[in-house]
Amino acid sequence: MVRSTQVFVALLSLACLPMFGSPVLAQAKKGGEFIPGSVVSIEKEKTGKNYKMKIKSTADDAEFDVPLKPTTRLAVMVKGDDGFLRPGVTILTEAVTGNMPNQYTGKEFTVFVGAAPPPQLTPDPKAKSVFALSGKVLSKEADGLTVQVGPQQLKVLFEGAPTINVKISDPALIKEGDAVEVEGTLVKSKKTINAMAVNVTSAEPLNADEYFAALEERTGKKSKTAKTKTAKAKADAEKTEGAEGDADPAAAVKGKKAAPKTKAEKAAEAEAKKAEAKDGDKPAEEKKAAEKKE
Repeated sequence: MVRSTQVFVALLSLACLPMFGSPVLAQAKKGGEFIPGSVVSIEKEKTGKNYKMKIKSTADDAEFDVPLKPTTRLAVMVKGDDGFLRPGVTILTEAVTGNMPNQYTGKEFTVFVGAAPPPQLTPDPKAKSVFALSGKVLSKEADGLTVQVGPQQLKVLFEGAPTINVKISDPALIKEGDAVEVEGTLVKSKKTINAMAVNVTSAEPLNADEYFAALEERTGKKSKTAKTKTAKAKADAEKTEGAEGDADPAAAVKGKKAAPKTKAEKAAEAEAKKAEAKDGDKPAEEKKAAEKKE
């Protein structure tokens, strides 16, 4: 079946995520202009969260400064791997109805890390079985995803090996040479663009595990997975500690873990301690007499 892209244009327009160069958005937005070009340089300012980016315009090779603020709508589009299909992220796909209720198939997925579209299940007016489906991933299985779309939990099966495109609101991913389109007000006298939205397309693919590890290191925030592993390790350590409390101390001195003592061994130790206690209560003369007999 031939897949349509019209539903995606409508969906992304509602989500206020820039699709630069789209005639639909170009007509809808007034007061700003689109400046395509390439990234010349980018650096983070010493204080705060702002970035300073310089771009070269495709039209006349003129260079402009583009300040990036937390309020700037930023989308960095990059090719990713299926590691980005993880619980918690929002996905968008052109889905085709499957053989079972609440079941769909998808081939190409856009994963949003940061700004994301609202949950939608929008039918394509030209193809009854095709929908623009967006929602939060609840779980990933070998054959597909379980996605929360509003009040519904839908199954989206993979149609072959999935293609992953990632949109991330993270200026740290922008590199020199990346293609860029800026929507904003051009101030020629200052060679500056006051950007409302910036769309960057990176030619370099991104590895999900490497990206999230770098993000944790940069922000100091650990993922839920890391927290779970830490808690499990702590619980395992406590169990081991408890077992070692009942183990033979002699074995511990040698650097080896001894097996916990059996009930019979513990009972024998208790009897021995009782015998020692009774022996300690005997008068000194009786003890001497016993020693002579021995």
